[in-house]
Amino acid sequence: MLSALSSAMKEQHRTSEEVQRRFTALEEVRRQMEEEHAHQLSLLIAEQEREQHRLQQELEEKEWRLRGGPGGAQTPRDSLTPAERSPAHSIVFPSLLSPGVPSPAVQSFAYRLGPGKVRSRLNQVITPEQQRALCRLSALVRGFLTRRLLKTEKLKQLRQTVVDTHEFLQTLQTEAPLKRGPFSAQDISLQERLKAQLRAALYDVHDMFFVMPLGERLGLLQQDRELRAERKLRQMEKARSPRERGVLSAATQRSLDRRKQRVSNTSGNCKKLQPKSKSPPINRVLQPSQGLNAPLPGQPHKHGSLNRKNPEERVKRTDMLKKQSSLG
Repeated sequence: MLSALSSAMKEQHRTSEEVQRRFTALEEVRRQMEEEHAHQLSLLIAEQEREQHRLQQELEEKEWRLRGGPGGAQTPRDSLTPAERSPAHSIVFPSLLSPGVPSPAVQSFAYRLGPGKVRSRLNQVITPEQQRALCRLSALVRGFLTRRLLKTEKLKQLRQTVVDTHEFLQTLQTEAPLKRGPFSAQDISLQERLKAQLRAALYDVHDMFFVMPLGERLGLLQQDRELRAERKLRQMEKARSPRERGVLSAATQRSLDRRKQRVSNTSGNCKKLQPKSKSPPINRVLQPSQGLNAPLPGQPHKHGSLNRKNPEERVKRTDMLKKQSSLG
């Protein structure tokens, strides 16, 4: 009994030791992975900083060449600020500032970070809340731009063209065979032209929203805004009374007068260029037995008499002659 109990305790102790050993091995693996991750991250950050510093140095060299070139007394190294010449910068990038000297930049950077420690970069990291806010803001801007484009005159014309062309094409395809039988060559050609026009209008709408650059879309909105303002001014000008029109400034009034003068001169020149041919006056002398409605001397006499007309015309003719005789 005691031997069985002691053997069970030994087995339990061995099991606990095995579990502890495995747990220690897992902890060691986790620590090594954290160190490797921190080392790789430090290498990437160091490479990024080195690339940024190289680009900054190239920009400084270009600026130095543009400002004075070799004649200037200031060099790219001298143009660095005291903060850039501080030991923190010289430790990370001593090989860039003093070429020819080997620099353990990566090792020192990794050593300064340490295992499992990552330096926070708040200026380069966007939080999820900021990302959601940016997505919402961009969606609002795109929606506003889309709604403004839908209200432009160009898109209204394209939409009306699409609707009219589609209706006419549908009418032509459904009603024409019932009235005239099978399609002729002219009908088929007309349908092809209508389909091409419809396709071109749809492509224009697609290009406006998906292909046209942002600058051109904003220019289209500006042009539509100017057209609406001009149309509104015209309507206000038409609705004004003569007294209200006199309230205009002197410069505006002079501009309007000059425009009217140009229009009148243009119309006068057109009238001068196209004179109307006047027919020679005909001296008409009434004879004693001739009325106002009698034919001219050069014209042939109309056949027929008053008695051949219907009764209503005879009555009208008699009344007219009585009025003429009373006035005469």
